[in-house]
Amino acid sequence: MFHQLSFFEELFSQKIDLKKKKTVQDQVYFRDSVVEVQRRAYQRSLNLLVRPNGALKVTAGRTVPAKVIQNFLLKNSNWIQTHLHQFEELRRKYPPKEYVAGEPFLFCGEVLRLKFICGSDQPRKPQVERVKNELLVLSQESLEKAVVRKLVRQFYETEAKRILTNKVEEMSEVMQLFPLQIKFRSLKSQWGSCSSKGVIQLNWRLITFPEKLWTYVIVHELAHLRHANHSANFWQLVESYFPDYKLSRKYLADHHYEVDFLALKSELYLEEL
Repeated sequence: MFHQLSFFEELFSQKIDLKKKKTVQDQVYFRDSVVEVQRRAYQRSLNLLVRPNGALKVTAGRTVPAKVIQNFLLKNSNWIQTHLHQFEELRRKYPPKEYVAGEPFLFCGEVLRLKFICGSDQPRKPQVERVKNELLVLSQESLEKAVVRKLVRQFYETEAKRILTNKVEEMSEVMQLFPLQIKFRSLKSQWGSCSSKGVIQLNWRLITFPEKLWTYVIVHELAHLRHANHSANFWQLVESYFPDYKLSRKYLADHHYEVDFLALKSELYLEEL
């Protein structure tokens, strides 16, 4: 997810030779930070993306001078700062995980505390399991943060596939709508989808949320097996099995970054995890 601004530059009025083959490669900045510039052969507008991690990207024509891009950034500095501030607030709300003892992790809407159990009597191959309100990391020796993160992610993905599959089967029986196949992915901008062939795809990171929320997504996608659109009939069908779908839909939209800690590459933070 990101914020985008488009602006059509009157390139001809600035006497820029669009037939010129040489690519302009001068660096541009915003508040001392380097801005990524992607150049396209026939683009006549300047497009700006503000990413959740604070990075800026401008797409422009191949011959647009760096000075034009720099002025474009300066002219829209208030717009940029507004959205950078919004993402700063999100990063404060969702700090990066440190994978240390006692750290909280949401799983099925419940808070689990990370706990390390290390010793020669533990499994030779490190593993993660849930016991009551704890997320246990079992290993024979201390593990690096990257390893713990990978193990936790694998636990979430494995459990999600099992639990969500069971819920799809349950709701299929209730609604008498049966998908051809269920697939799982870690998606950035979707919680689920349903193809014209009847294949339902779910974002396994949904398992972070309470059961009510992923039940809504499943009902939503199953309803698409009957209505391949978002018509009034579609929403009536969803509502008949999930009356307060609007609240769940809004909650998922507002808490998109709640599951960022399970991404292979964080949307909120520049460093690769």
